[in-house]
Amino acid sequence: LFNFAKGGSTLNTTSFNLSGNIVAAGSLQCASHEIYGVSPSIDFHYNNSAADYTARIMADKSNALSFIGGGLWTFQGALQVTGELSSTSDERLKTDWNDIPEGLVGRLAKVKSGIYTRKDTGDIQAGVSAQSLQAALKEVVSEDDDGMLGVNYGSAALISAIELAKMVEQMQETINKLSD
Repeated sequence: LFNFAKGGSTLNTTSFNLSGNIVAAGSLQCASHEIYGVSPSIDFHYNNSAADYTARIMADKSNALSFIGGGLWTFQGALQVTGELSSTSDERLKTDWNDIPEGLVGRLAKVKSGIYTRKDTGDIQAGVSAQSLQAALKEVVSEDDDGMLGVNYGSAALISAIELAKMVEQMQETINKLSD
C-alpha cells in the first residue's frame, strides 16, 4: 500500500508506475522491492554526488549480482557464502612481479595468532593480529579511513602455503641427496 500526500490530499494505492525519480526526505520503507530491466541496478550517490554513481549494486547476468565502485565494501556481522569466493587474479592484469622476501615463513611463525574476544562485538573468534602480520607481510594488511587494520586472509594463507611448499620441496631435495 502506497500513501502519497500532496497539497492536503492523500492517494492510497497498492501499485503505481513511475517514470523518473523518487525523492524521499528521510527513509523509504517497503516490505519487498523488485527491480526489473535488462541490467537492473540500485545507484548510491554519496554526499549528493553528481556522478553517474559512487557505488552501484547491479544484476548484470543471470544469477549474478555485482557490487561496483566505492572501493571498499564493509559488511558488519558475518558474511556467509554458499559456493566459492574468488578474486580476479588473471596474470594479464599484473605487472612488476617481485619475489616474496626471504625468511617469510620464519617471520610468520612469530605473528601473534590465537583465539580472542572482540571488544566491539563480544564475539569469540580465531585469527591474527593485523599489526603483527603487517611486520611480516604488509601487502596483505589494509587500513580503513578510521585507521583500523584489516587482513586479506585468503592471500595471506595462500602465500604462506606456497612458501611452505617451496621449503618442503627444498627439504625433500636435501633428503634425496643425503639418501644417495
